Amino acid sequence: MTFSSFDQYKVKILFDDWNVTEKWQFVLSWFAIVIACIIYHWMKYITRRLNYNMDQQELRLGRQLLTTPITGVARNSTGLSIDSTLAPVNEEQANRELLILHVVRAFWNSLQYGWALLLMLVAMTYNSSLFVALIVGYFFGELIFQSMPVCDSRSLNRDEVTCH
Repeated sequence: MTFSSFDQYKVKILFDDWNVTEKWQFVLSWFAIVIACIIYHWMKYITRRLNYNMDQQELRLGRQLLTTPITGVARNSTGLSIDSTLAPVNEEQANRELLILHVVRAFWNSLQYGWALLLMLVAMTYNSSLFVALIVGYFFGELIFQSMPVCDSRSLNRDEVTCH
């Protein structure tokens, strides 16, 4: 299989109903594919934020489970004082919250994977112009979302993981 030339605009994209027969349809499809790649990068950004938030939640719940309140100050297993401003939780509640977070992350990662597979199927049309649309969309998605911070640096304590 080889790539078709750039003037080939008659193509089926992903579904039988997305049958491009006119040049204007091809131009709209090209831009839709660019936007789909940008959406893929947005999904990757949301995944990074979700992973960061889950890590922070696991740290918070782990601290609460490891500490025992002693007059407003909690001590961890090493004997170091930790400011215990959060209400203590029981282990069952913490495990339930972590399970919910893991289910949300698994669902979101599955959506992202499915989206990536759809983009791969666009590449498998072997249409050079659509391949360029994928590259252009990837470039703009990377440009827009890669530089965005994962967390709000104003909300960080000195004990928390650094923002990236």
